[in-house]
Amino acid sequence: MKPIKQKQPMVWHIRLLNVLLLSFILYHSSSIIANAQMTGQYPATLNVATAGATGITWYKDNVVIAGATASTYSATTGGTYSYKYTDPATKQTCTSLTITLVAAPTSDLGVSITPLTQTNNKGENQVYSIVVTNNGPDNAPNAVVKVPIPKGRSLVVAVPTQGSYDSGTQLWTIGSLANAATATMTLTIKVD
Repeated sequence: MKPIKQKQPMVWHIRLLNVLLLSFILYHSSSIIANAQMTGQYPATLNVATAGATGITWYKDNVVIAGATASTYSATTGGTYSYKYTDPATKQTCTSLTITLVAAPTSDLGVSITPLTQTNNKGENQVYSIVVTNNGPDNAPNAVVKVPIPKGRSLVVAVPTQGSYDSGTQLWTIGSLANAATATMTLTIKVD
């Protein structure tokens, strides 16, 4: 697994259906309280759910994490995390929260807009080339770019090499864009 370069504050997304499986199975003592797969960027703060829990031991991939005995743990790499603790009410040793952390794909999309015609006369068309480049390091699975039409202009035609442009939302839905790949849209607008 390659290291994650964090550019923004951590945001975790829980995705359902065909992106990630999320299943919750309740249990106590030696049973599972929660199983989940989550995706995001690191670090991720994991918390013991039981207030007043004692004797906490954190695990990564079923191996004790040395020195990890607090009610929170900051996970800096992907893996399967869990913890054991003593329940303050029952005094029983419990195992809970098995969670698999998966790094979200990181991609850096660059957008350039180049005018192909230079006119500002009423009734004439202006043509622009809009190029989106995935600077990586990973593929961009759902690339979308907002391309607003300026006031005083109306859309004539938008021709993307990949995906589609919706004039109502002004969104160019590119879809999957591989690392180092580009997508281009030629946008023709009329000066009103």
